Amino acid sequence: MAWATGSAIISSITWPAARCGSRATTISSEFNEAHRVVLESDDQGAVDMFGNATYRGNVYRYNYWHHLGNWDGKGEEAHGMRAGIRLDDAICGVLVYGNVFQRCATGGTHFGGVQIHGGKENVIAANLFVDNAAAVSFTPWGEKRWREFVAKALDAPAVDRELYLNRYPALARLAEGHDVNLIQGNVALRCGPLFLRAPAGTEARHNREYPKGAEFLEGHDGRLVWSADAAQRLGVDHIPFAQIGLYADAWRRSQVTGGF
Repeated sequence: MAWATGSAIISSITWPAARCGSRATTISSEFNEAHRVVLESDDQGAVDMFGNATYRGNVYRYNYWHHLGNWDGKGEEAHGMRAGIRLDDAICGVLVYGNVFQRCATGGTHFGGVQIHGGKENVIAANLFVDNAAAVSFTPWGEKRWREFVAKALDAPAVDRELYLNRYPALARLAEGHDVNLIQGNVALRCGPLFLRAPAGTEARHNREYPKGAEFLEGHDGRLVWSADAAQRLGVDHIPFAQIGLYADAWRRSQVTGGF
């Protein structure tokens, strides 16, 4: 759980667990792996942010989210409201870049690998979605609900209005542009629909879908078998997959991976 502004979470593995949460500004999460989380709860993500439209500067980059919840469940047994990253209740201004989402949303899904609930100005870019029922899902709020929710957001006791506006000028237009998010340059491999419930204001650019692609199959441990040639062919060779997760050093003599 990251509560402090300016925190960084780097090169970790999480399993099995409930979920991770982030409730602050300017938090970065990079080179982490999470699997077999949100095993018992629904309407969750492997990582969650929720409830504060003034959070800004948060980054999820080069993480590997896979096999969430009862990912192998079928039909009514499969939980439909679990995501890799869940931006819940008005979260804005998050960058989700270069992540891998594998079997994060399964069954008769209500969520995709990334779920955006009511927020705006989030950027979901250059990620790889593999074997998900959907890539990105939305629960749009509409203008009336949005304006009512953010009307006094900058007057909250925890917010220094002058400091926040100085650091994050976009907050001056917080009430404008509801449900507008940028989804750009992502690759969906063997997924269902690219989007679920995308509102009219969604900016979608240069996303690519390969519903029958044979690249990046699972190894015996369930993790993707990464191939530099396949990554280049699909346009995801910017993702440093081999560097994600724990690594061997003076204190950890052997590398631990997030297999089953």
